[in-house]
Amino acid sequence: MKLFYEKYIKLAHIGKGANAHVYKVRHAELGYVRAIKILNDYIENKSERTYQSFLKECKTLLAIGNGSHPNIVRIYGPDLIDNRAIVEMDYIQGVTLDSYIKKKGYLDYDEVKAFIHDIVGALAYTHHDIYKFLMNPEEDDLETDPNDGQKFLITPEKEAELVKKYGIAHNDLHSNNVMRRDYDGSFVLLDFGLAVQDGECIKSSRKSDGSPEYKAPEKFDSGDITPRSDVYSLGVLIFEALTGRPPFVLEIGTDGKASYPSLDKICKEHHTLAPPEILPLRKKAFERQIPGAVYERDYPEWLDDVVMKCLEKKPEDRYSDAKELLDEINWHISHDRQDPPPPPSSPVDDPGEPKPKNNKKKLLFTAASCVILMATVLYYILPLGKDKHDYIPVTDINFPNTEYSLNIGDSIEIVPTIYPTNASDSIIILTSSNPEIASVKGNTIIANKSGEIILTASTKNASIHSSVHVIISDIGNNLDDTETVSDDKSLDKHSQILPKDNGDYNKPKKPKKTEAQRPDSETKPIVPSKKKLTQSNSAKSVLELSYGTWYGAVKNGKRHGKGKLVFSSSHKVDQNSDIEANPGDYFEAVYENGQLVNGTLYDNSGNKKRTIIP
Repeated sequence: MKLFYEKYIKLAHIGKGANAHVYKVRHAELGYVRAIKILNDYIENKSERTYQSFLKECKTLLAIGNGSHPNIVRIYGPDLIDNRAIVEMDYIQGVTLDSYIKKKGYLDYDEVKAFIHDIVGALAYTHHDIYKFLMNPEEDDLETDPNDGQKFLITPEKEAELVKKYGIAHNDLHSNNVMRRDYDGSFVLLDFGLAVQDGECIKSSRKSDGSPEYKAPEKFDSGDITPRSDVYSLGVLIFEALTGRPPFVLEIGTDGKASYPSLDKICKEHHTLAPPEILPLRKKAFERQIPGAVYERDYPEWLDDVVMKCLEKKPEDRYSDAKELLDEINWHISHDRQDPPPPPSSPVDDPGEPKPKNNKKKLLFTAASCVILMATVLYYILPLGKDKHDYIPVTDINFPNTEYSLNIGDSIEIVPTIYPTNASDSIIILTSSNPEIASVKGNTIIANKSGEIILTASTKNASIHSSVHVIISDIGNNLDDTETVSDDKSLDKHSQILPKDNGDYNKPKKPKKTEAQRPDSETKPIVPSKKKLTQSNSAKSVLELSYGTWYGAVKNGKRHGKGKLVFSSSHKVDQNSDIEANPGDYFEAVYENGQLVNGTLYDNSGNKKRTIIP
């Protein structure tokens, strides 16, 4: 078996960002499963600036890992393999907080408390408590406790000094940097790539970067980044968990990007506007999830005040760090009434008794009542020809994935499922928020241009709906003058790929060296040859490209223009050579009405295996 970057077995491609790809892998020799992050940059040696910057980030994460905090992702063994910077990290089976909130609409109060415990707790560790694991007794001039030689005498002044020296601000908190584990619902903090320690940022040139919706006002002004900046971002995250959206929403254009006016607008909002009230937005999110239901407060009022203090414009008006924030929240939680009384039987409040706190049970009771009411209404409006007693309402719609990434020209069939599975209204309608970017035909999504859409699934009567995020990328697979696009697998079976004229299959003509062949440059599209292919050429060789999907354009039922064939199983690709394609390998080619102009076979890591030029 061919190894992935010398020592791994690739299990899955988890995701990609602007600078790196992340894969789920198994160590071939030791058998453990982890994620690996692979930088896109081609690096000649470990002395290069890019690798040193990467190593600096890894050293910070390794230092954070000294405390083994359960809610911070841990990394292991950064290295340079095949001219790529690679680092192992814990593999987390779960979804991002962003995807989870988009699916649920908002978090139940119990989950909000879990999020606070896990993520605010993780930041309390990096902001404050981490000094206990990083301090150096000699370097920091610590005095041993005479009554216990294993401890040190640390005054409040000394503690403040150590916290300032060793405390780490994350500096890039947002809902895509938080994962929710599937198996226990706990939350894990990711990506300390912009972390700040003792006033110094790992990547100083990007000190004020971060997602605009979560940035503290001082970050827009390139001011000092401190734990108070993280406290602001934590306030945004708790606000989002409660309402399903951040306080100030960045407007995204049809091209999937934020315009300069929209960035300027959100900057002004963070500086000047008071955040909207949480309760009305949570009520709206609840009623959107359960149409017809009546929402009543299901979380404590003090949490509103805590969040608004986090979102103060001036850093000095916020909590000093996540530890102070966590301490206040824990104090409130410990003083909350653990067993609030049931709701009064009469709709009229007794003025002589204090109004009981609303609670989740009451909310669920109300929601259940509304579902029953909806079912009752449907009972009477069903056609007379159908047994109304057999009607079962839909309560939820689930997508197979929480997010989809496609390339222009791709099409994918997405079949959501309903709950319960025996519901009467089983017809699901898919709708694209922007058909110009991605159109919908039944269950098939067709990627037309780069950008982002929200794909919504609703029942026939539109009483229940769900949605996911779809990202369309442009990798230059198709020509502009093609008629249709397809991923029909029947196109792949026994497709003819023509070799060069002399029939020498094992020694293809060496192409001229271009920038497209250099690993450290952006890949340029292949320019179609004007050479006419003859029928005698077509009889010389057949590549058995039967087990893959063509991502590109077709004309008159034949492959046409630039495209890519991605293999899904292992097999020999050429009956006249020993070249074998593995799952994930791909063949980039240019066709003219079904005839090959030129093409190159790559392995699943992007390394060239063979060039075919007729």
